[in-house]
Amino acid sequence: MGQAIMHNEAMKNVLIVDDSPIVLDATRMALEERGYGVMTTSSPMEVPTLIRRHRPNLVLLDVSMPVLSGDRVVRVFRSFGNVPETKIVLFSDRSVGELGRLVSVCAADGFIQKTGDFDELARRIDEYF
Repeated sequence: MGQAIMHNEAMKNVLIVDDSPIVLDATRMALEERGYGVMTTSSPMEVPTLIRRHRPNLVLLDVSMPVLSGDRVVRVFRSFGNVPETKIVLFSDRSVGELGRLVSVCAADGFIQKTGDFDELARRIDEYF
């Protein structure tokens, strides 16, 4: 697990959760270059603790992870009640239709498809701020 602790409250802070080290590193570097504060983890089990401790503005959450899928993480987290006002956005290469269905089922705030276009990713993330 690689983590960059977020210090600047005014900064747009993003927690990236993905089981692929390549996706984590590439996405982290791209967002940091664009001025985001970024924290990463490959463990979906850490998401509730990291959200409560660091209060990121947005969680970019991979859907297809072993042990606990991203949509399941959202359902579990939302069931806790009294949660910080963090946007949780599914992040996947699945189809728009499937992601839309998952968002409505698990109560995520939206989705962004993985395309490798980091300018588009940043533009889409900004829509949640």
